[in-house]
Amino acid sequence: MLIFRGGNWPEHRSWCAATVLATVAATAWYVAEGLRSGQWTWPSGSSAPG
Repeated sequence: MLIFRGGNWPEHRSWCAATVLATVAATAWYVAEGLRSGQWTWPSGSSAPG
């Protein structure tokens, strides 16, 4: 990625970290919803993340 070249990383660090945190939070929410019944079921359109 070009953000790592030429000193660009410091100005792009905040949005990159926010994107990673949002992805981790969405994944955790999806997995928690899938395991809500006690065993894994794929969240569907009627679920909160679906």
